Amino acid sequence: MLDLLNGNAVANIDAQLDFLGISGINNRDFQVAVIELPETHLAELNEEEKYLLSLHLHQQAQRLANANAYRTFVVNHHRNQVVLIFMDPDHNLPLRLEEIVSQVHLALKLPVACGLGRQYRDLADLAVSYREACTALQYRYLYGMNQVFFINDLNPDNQSYHKILNGLHRHPIFDNIKIGAESAIEEDLNRIIEEVRLAKLNPELSKMVASNLILLTLATLNELGYNAGEIFGANDTTLVDLNQIGSLEELKQLLHSFFNRINNHIRQKRASLNHQLVEEIRRYLDENFAADITLSAMANRYNISPSYLSLLFTERTGKNFIDYLTERRIKKAKELLKHTDLKIYEISNAVGYKDSFYFSNCFKKMTGMSPSEYRENTK
Repeated sequence: MLDLLNGNAVANIDAQLDFLGISGINNRDFQVAVIELPETHLAELNEEEKYLLSLHLHQQAQRLANANAYRTFVVNHHRNQVVLIFMDPDHNLPLRLEEIVSQVHLALKLPVACGLGRQYRDLADLAVSYREACTALQYRYLYGMNQVFFINDLNPDNQSYHKILNGLHRHPIFDNIKIGAESAIEEDLNRIIEEVRLAKLNPELSKMVASNLILLTLATLNELGYNAGEIFGANDTTLVDLNQIGSLEELKQLLHSFFNRINNHIRQKRASLNHQLVEEIRRYLDENFAADITLSAMANRYNISPSYLSLLFTERTGKNFIDYLTERRIKKAKELLKHTDLKIYEISNAVGYKDSFYFSNCFKKMTGMSPSEYRENTK
């Protein structure tokens, strides 16, 4: 049986099976399932413990196989793997396997996973069904343990992979990176991960989607003028770490960590640039307060929207743009009233107000006195 599973040519199959006491199985439909323990757990055990665990796995599989409706052969193929060959399987087999996996998990108190190959009739194809079951098992790295993975459900034509990959090139996540929309970036990333999950891509294709997303993101950062070395450091291992990913949840965590570092860097850079911008605008207002200055004109000067400039200025100074400009003008007006004999309308013009009546109203609103009263009180 091991020779058949390994794909070795076996002469006189019927005679050898009869010799082993296995009869009447050639030219009958069969299907191979593989139940496997996590290799990481075995690595922590000594040789005796590994042997006992392997024996326990085989015994549990044999007990459960004997209790099901199919004639089943159980083969202890590898130390962490047991092979079940189901004769005359039907469409209920995946459901029965889920029950077996659940029972083995409870009995061993360890996570297990099961891969199921396609149905064949020629025993020479036993190795084919076995390889398919092992291929299906690889999906445990992305979708977790204690599940049955049927090769027929795993999108062998890869159409979904190409659809997801092509979609990345015009994905809104890159526009959201450009505008710094952090919550939208997180939602975009979750949608990409969900697409991968629903497509049931194998581990390698899932990692290819992730690596393409990372590379396209790095290209976007470069386009925006950001230095990837500043964000991730000279010895970044993101792409190396990607190859070590063991589950879809780990892949999700890695990508979220990757984008969180980007968001943090962009946020800090923008905070620094915004601080510089506000300081430059303040200096301009301090030096040119007498000019005909409006919020819209300043926004045009610095290539930002008036609403964003107003918000930014208020956040950084604690005052809105108009109040800051008015304070600066009134401060200068107070100096001129105190130290010069200029007439009120002359001072009004000197600090940026063409209408002396409007200037007087602004002055009184801010100081509680008219310009004339202020001059009298400071003599």
